[in-house]
Amino acid sequence: MSPTIKFLIENSIMLLIFCVVFDFCWAKYREYKTIKYQILTGLLIGALSVCLMMWDTNAFKLIKIDCRTVLLCLSGLFFGLIPTAIALVITLITRWIAIESTFTILVLESFYTFFAAFLGVIFNWTVPQWFKKNWHKTLLYLSYITHGVMFVAIILFSDDKLTEVKTDSWWICFLWLPAITIILGRMMIEEIKNWNTKESLKLSDERFNKVSICSDDIFWEINTRAKITYVSKTVTEIIGYSPEEIIGHTPQEIIEDQDSINSLVQYARNADIINTPFSRVLIFTHKNGSKVICQARGLKRIDALGNVEAYMGVIHDITQIRLQQEQMIASQRVIIEQNHKYLKLNQELEQTNKKIIDINLKLTEANQKAEKADRAKLEFISHISHEIKNPLIQINNCIDATINSSISTDEKKKLLLQAKENSHYIIMLANDIMDSDRIQAGAVKLKLEIVNLEDLFTEIYDYYYSQNLYIYKKPIILSKNIELGNGEQIVKIDLLRLKQIINNLINNAFKFTYTGKIEFACKRYNEDMLLFSVSDTGVGIPEDSYDNIFSPYNHREQPFMKQTLLENTGLGLYICRELILRMGGNIWFNSKIGKGTTFYFSLPFIHVTDVTIKNTINYDWHDKVALIIGEDKYNMILASEIISKTKIKTKSMYVHDVVENGLATTEYFEWFDLIIIDKELSNLKKIQRFLQNYPQTPVLILDPTIDLTEIYTLMKEKLG
Repeated sequence: MSPTIKFLIENSIMLLIFCVVFDFCWAKYREYKTIKYQILTGLLIGALSVCLMMWDTNAFKLIKIDCRTVLLCLSGLFFGLIPTAIALVITLITRWIAIESTFTILVLESFYTFFAAFLGVIFNWTVPQWFKKNWHKTLLYLSYITHGVMFVAIILFSDDKLTEVKTDSWWICFLWLPAITIILGRMMIEEIKNWNTKESLKLSDERFNKVSICSDDIFWEINTRAKITYVSKTVTEIIGYSPEEIIGHTPQEIIEDQDSINSLVQYARNADIINTPFSRVLIFTHKNGSKVICQARGLKRIDALGNVEAYMGVIHDITQIRLQQEQMIASQRVIIEQNHKYLKLNQELEQTNKKIIDINLKLTEANQKAEKADRAKLEFISHISHEIKNPLIQINNCIDATINSSISTDEKKKLLLQAKENSHYIIMLANDIMDSDRIQAGAVKLKLEIVNLEDLFTEIYDYYYSQNLYIYKKPIILSKNIELGNGEQIVKIDLLRLKQIINNLINNAFKFTYTGKIEFACKRYNEDMLLFSVSDTGVGIPEDSYDNIFSPYNHREQPFMKQTLLENTGLGLYICRELILRMGGNIWFNSKIGKGTTFYFSLPFIHVTDVTIKNTINYDWHDKVALIIGEDKYNMILASEIISKTKIKTKSMYVHDVVENGLATTEYFEWFDLIIIDKELSNLKKIQRFLQNYPQTPVLILDPTIDLTEIYTLMKEKLG
C-alpha cells in the first residue's frame, strides 16, 4: 500500500475517533457551552490535530498534507470560535517548533490550516442553523472551498523539491479530503439529530412525569398482549392499588363492568381504527371493593411500519361528578314534583277563587234580585192597598146608597151589581196572591181527574161569551178549536189548574184586545204531550218586555200594562208558568206590536184508555208500601196513580226534603217494601246516602222510555 494512502487512512481513522469524542464531549452533554468545557474541547481538538500531523512523517516530504484542515474546518463549523482557536494555536505552535521544515512550507501550511479553521468559524457565525436543512450543500461548499484554496497554495508556493506532493495534492484536495469532510460532517449531524431526539424524548418524559405527578388523572399504557406496562402514581389515590401491583396485570382484573371490557377488546381488535380515540365510561373495582366510575380516553401508538405498539390513555375519576349528577337529578325531580304540586295548588286556588267569584257574583245577583223583588213587593203592597181600598170604598158607597129609600129599585140593582163586581175583583186579587204564595212555598197540590176537553172548552166559551156580551161589551169574536182524534179528548189532568191557566190567559187577552178576535185551542203536540194556545189580535208585547213577562210583580215596569193597571195584579202569567212547569209542561209566546199575541203551553197527555188498561192489571199488593221520591209534584201524582192500580200503598217524598247527609226532613214510614225513584235523581249523592238507610229495600228506577207493562213487570220482580 502506498505510504500516502496509508497515512490518509490512518488520519481518517483518527477522525472517526474524533467523532466519538464529539459525541461524548459535545453532542451528548452540550457542556461545551461553558468556558471550561470549550477550553477542554479546544485542547482535545488541538491534541488530535497534532496527532494527525505527526502520525507518519515519512508520508510526505517537507510539507505535511494530512487531515488537519478537515478537523479544523469541522471544528469551526460545529464548535465555534473558542475551541477552534485553541486547537489552531496548538496545531501551529507544534508545527513551527516540533517539526523541521523551511519557512515557506511553514507559512504555507499555517495559511491553509488557518484558512480552514477560519472558514468553518465564518460559516458557523453566518449560518448558525445550517445543519437543519441543506446541510449536504454546506458541507460540500465548505470542503471544496477549503481544500481548493489548499491546492492552489501548494501549487503556487511549492518548489521543485515537492514534486511528490504536487503529484498527489490534486486527488487528495479534491477527492479524499472533501469526501472525508462530508462523511465526518454527516456523521456528526446524525449524532446531533440523535442527541436532539434523545433530548426531546427525555424532555417529553420529564414533562410527562411532571404532568402525571401534578394531574389527578391516571396515565396508563397497555401492550399488545393486554398487559399493563405503565401506570402513573395517581392510581393509588383513585383505585387504591400501587403501580407495582397493577403493572403486568390485565385491565380485566380491575374493571368491573363486562361491557366496558368488551368495548376495550373491540377497540383493540378493530384494525381500521388508527387515529380515532377511544372514549368510554369504565367502572373500576377499588382495592376496598367499592366502585369507581371513570371516564377513559386513549389512542393506539403506531410504529414506523404502521403496526400497533401499545395503547395509551388517560383515566379521569368522575365518581363524585356522577354522584353529584344523580343528586342533582334527584333534586330536580323533587323540584319538579314540588312545582307540580305548586301548580296543582295554584290551579285549585284559581278554581277556588273562580268559585268564590262566581258565588259572589251569584250572591250579588241574588241580592240585586232580592232587592228588586222587595221593591216590587213594596210597590205591589202599596198598589194592592190602593186596589183594595178603592173597591171597598165603592162597595161602602153602594151600601150607603141602597140604604137610602129615596132611590128607585133599578138604581139599587145597579148599585148592587157594581158592588158585586168590586167584591169579585177583590176575591180574584186575593186568590192570585194566595196562589203566588203557595207556589213560592212549594205547597201547590195537583189532583188528576178524568176531563172531557170538549166539555171544558164549551164551558169556558159560554162563560166568556156571556162576559163579553154583558160586561166587557167589546167588538171581539170569541172562538174555540179542538184538533183531537176520536176519544183523545178524554184525558186525565188537573181540571182546576187547567181552568185557572186558560182563564188567566183569556182574561189577559180581553184586557189587551179592543177589537178583533180571541181564540183558544188544543191539539196533539207529540205522542206524549198536548198543546194548548190562546191567541188574540190585541196590542202585542214589546220586545224589551220579553225577558220579564213571566216575572211576578212586574206590571209597574211594563208600559203597555199601565193602561189596564186597575184590572191587573202582575201575578197571572207568573202563576200560569209555575203551574204549567209543575204539571210537567212548558209555556212560551209569539207577539207582534199592533198585531196581537199567542200564548202556547204544553201538558202531558194521559189518555183515559191507558188508565182503563191499567185497571185490568191483575196485581194485588195491598199489604205492601212503596215510597215515591221525586221533585215534580205532577209526575209524582201520575206515578202514584199508575201504581195504585196494583192496590199498593204509596208514600211520596220530594227530593228537596232529603238533606245532604241523606236524612229526610219530613215524616215518612219507617219501613218500605219498595222505593221508586226517577232515573235522573238516582245519581244524586244525597239520594244515594238516603238509600243506604234501606240496604234491604229493593229500588225501582223509572226510565221515561219504558211502558206500563214493563213497570208492572219490574215491580213484580222486586216484590215477588
